[in-house]
Amino acid sequence: MAVFNFVDQTGVAGSLVHAIPDVLSVELFSSGRFELEERAELREAGPGNISRERSRYRDKVDMFVVGSINRISAEDNLLALDVSVINAVNGAVMYAGHHKVNFSGVLNAKAQRMDIAAIAHKIIDAFPMNSSRTGKIIGLTGDSIVINLNETDGARVGMGLLIMAESDSVRDPVTKTSMTPDVYIGEAYIIEVGKVSCKAELAQPKGRISELEAILRRETDLNKRKEYLTEIALEKQRIEEKRSCPIVGDIVRLK
Repeated sequence: MAVFNFVDQTGVAGSLVHAIPDVLSVELFSSGRFELEERAELREAGPGNISRERSRYRDKVDMFVVGSINRISAEDNLLALDVSVINAVNGAVMYAGHHKVNFSGVLNAKAQRMDIAAIAHKIIDAFPMNSSRTGKIIGLTGDSIVINLNETDGARVGMGLLIMAESDSVRDPVTKTSMTPDVYIGEAYIIEVGKVSCKAELAQPKGRISELEAILRRETDLNKRKEYLTEIALEKQRIEEKRSCPIVGDIVRLK
């Protein structure tokens, strides 16, 4: 998860644009539910430039937290904030809320930590602990899949799914269940959640190839570049040799 500096819609928010997300980051990390990208590298992000940031950070994080300070009331000592959590891969809005935060001071205003902590808890509540249950693909349409998981199972719009094929090599003679590890097929992101099922879009795998390509872009030594290019080619060959397309009956797990 990457928590960006907030956008100042008032023109007078000053240091609050990074002080509020700083505290929000600490509260989210303290929950033990999220791994966070280093805050020092993250600049202001709003609706106008979120596409650029998605392109820049999509290989590092799954989610962005963005926000804006929309109103400051000196009379009531209140800040009005909009906070959203956006899927870094497909841009789906996974959480959106309008919040009020108390503050103190004038020239060096400080937001109340407990109010920011309350925002963090709302975000945490929007992402239930992964269900121990697994689902299965029950339908395919182009780049979309239908899965027999719903909101009760913990499915939420924007959540990631791991797609696994059950191995048939060794099965229990009594229960007929597989006794060998499942085979990784790919990933998908939920775009709709219904009463009995959900719909997800297939994602391009990031994996080792993306890591190698990122290293290659920074490498200047010609011999090392050749080594990385060879490794990328071999990795692509390994992927092509495996079944990479999901089929009805494949297992899915919430990430």
